[in-house]
Amino acid sequence: MDHEHSSVIIQRALQLHECGQLDEARLVYQEIIKENQIQPAVLNLYGTLLHQQGLHAMAVNMLKKAIVLNSNNEIYYNRLGAALNGMEDNNKAIVAYSRSTFIKNDLFESQLNLGSALLKIGRIIEAYIPAKRAVQLNSDSWIARLRLGSIYQFMEKYEKAIQELNLASEKYPFALEPYFHFCQIYHKIQNSKEGLKAAKKGLILAPERFEFYPQLHGISLIKNQPQDFKVLRWAEQTVVVRATDSTFWYLLALEYQRHDFRVKSLKSAMRSAILEPDSSKFYHTLSSAFLLLGQFKPALFISKIASVVFPGSAPNNHLIWESLFSMGEKQAAWSYWEARFNSADAPERIGLPEKKWKKGDSGKGNLLICSEQGIGDEILYLSCLPDLLQDQTALVVECDNRWKKLFERSFPSIKVVSRQISYTDDDEVFYDYREVVTKNNINSYVLNGDLPALYRYSLCEPLSSEGYLKADPGRIKKFEDVLNKISEKTLIGICWRSAFSEPTPFIYAKLDELISCLPEGNYCLVSLQYGEFTEDIVRIQSDLDVKIHEIPDLNQLEDLDGVAALISCLDLVIAPSSSVLHLSCALGVPTISTYYPNFRSDARTDPLFGNCLPVLKPDEVFYSSVVAERTGRATRHFLECGSLPFGS
Repeated sequence: MDHEHSSVIIQRALQLHECGQLDEARLVYQEIIKENQIQPAVLNLYGTLLHQQGLHAMAVNMLKKAIVLNSNNEIYYNRLGAALNGMEDNNKAIVAYSRSTFIKNDLFESQLNLGSALLKIGRIIEAYIPAKRAVQLNSDSWIARLRLGSIYQFMEKYEKAIQELNLASEKYPFALEPYFHFCQIYHKIQNSKEGLKAAKKGLILAPERFEFYPQLHGISLIKNQPQDFKVLRWAEQTVVVRATDSTFWYLLALEYQRHDFRVKSLKSAMRSAILEPDSSKFYHTLSSAFLLLGQFKPALFISKIASVVFPGSAPNNHLIWESLFSMGEKQAAWSYWEARFNSADAPERIGLPEKKWKKGDSGKGNLLICSEQGIGDEILYLSCLPDLLQDQTALVVECDNRWKKLFERSFPSIKVVSRQISYTDDDEVFYDYREVVTKNNINSYVLNGDLPALYRYSLCEPLSSEGYLKADPGRIKKFEDVLNKISEKTLIGICWRSAFSEPTPFIYAKLDELISCLPEGNYCLVSLQYGEFTEDIVRIQSDLDVKIHEIPDLNQLEDLDGVAALISCLDLVIAPSSSVLHLSCALGVPTISTYYPNFRSDARTDPLFGNCLPVLKPDEVFYSSVVAERTGRATRHFLECGSLPFGS
């Protein structure tokens, strides 16, 4: 075959290749090679075609032959990297891409591919340099902007990530990948407004891409949108298309719970558990669905099965003891209560003494009361401190730093320390007690959550209505002056949810229903709500013409000593199960709980606070309208009689 004829054939193969006629082009390439016209350029093109057809191993063989003939061509190494990447041989692909960039530093494709390959195996910092270089070489490439934005995201440089991803979307408006990243980033930084926009945009661009739905679901949990049924409708559409995917049935069950469709939630949870019987979270959702319907026996049965199949699952243990308490099986419930931290996810505690304290123990040294769970639970469990002090006077109490002043003031004989939290190099939380144990001569310890099992075992002892905590007298005086300017009427503090803005229909009563059920009378409402709540107050003012007074210059999330002083000035507090509820009870203020009694007790009052009136009984089903109506009745009784209707 002469040179001229060879050139013609090669040109023909190239034309077919460029037109996408790969099978025809392949035959021509084979003819050229068969005629011993082995040229590195031809081998490169043939190897590239084989890669395009998914024949990656054959492609690697051809491209290596091309490199043997010409070992200084950056394009050949780039194509070899692509073929190796197709074989999932990531490390060798990185070597090939690196060689390509070494030969020529300004080849856009090599820099982009190297950054992508490094990102793929989690070598984020190394991926940044070639990805950045790729953007410099071709600033109009949307895929280069996408890769750099992804790397910034993994580096937790979210502003830069958003900037690059926005540029990627501008340059290619129909690209879906940026919206996946937007969803993740906005969920991470809790910008629910922009996150919802991104998720919805993704689904508008590609309604069939139901991969967006989990992102949309996760973001919607941050934002108070009780009337937004679009997420629910997408969830329902998803299970039609993905009927055999357990994850989507699981998410649908959660979505039904958000909208208080409890029977539908149960059916969806059943479906998810049937499809994937080896997943703990699906059993947990199923058990929760039964619990929310007041069907405690099946909830208990499912949770017990899950605890056997998935030993050490804290959520399943939680549902077991909650079901048992609801059924009045207190002794059995306490045994599971003690196992609440037998979970692989529980933070490690190091440096504790070997001896765990039991009621009746005595000996030299101090007893350490270890903190656990949330700040509200600390107030709840440490309500047993006065009882403990009768058995053990040498105490060191660990608590959240926001409570420290309050406990030091209330218990001057007790040493109070901040939470002994430390972090691993991977930002994993653990508790390190080595220093505090040595400095304070500690010889035994007990978790504060163990105290109710020691001192409130029967959950029916008559309790004093007096609180056990003392607010700052000076700050009480300041808040009294502020409140006197607002009103001389009866002061009722109100809190309606936790810091999470999602109005969970089986935990928090709807604020609108609560306010509507409150009686007319000579009182004013004072906000004890923390977190983002301004929209709620504005809506109530606008829709119901009811003013909820906010206290200026008080951070109710961080300044808890100030919150304690404010609550001490109030006549009555209405709150769900939260730090506000427990703090109000601990201060001795008459309190209406818009939730179940602690530990689902059937006592006349809450088993840990004699001044707390729960509006629900342990075996009842939570419905917002019922909670609101009973709260209104209890408030009316307080306004008329000056006390809460305990026992009625």
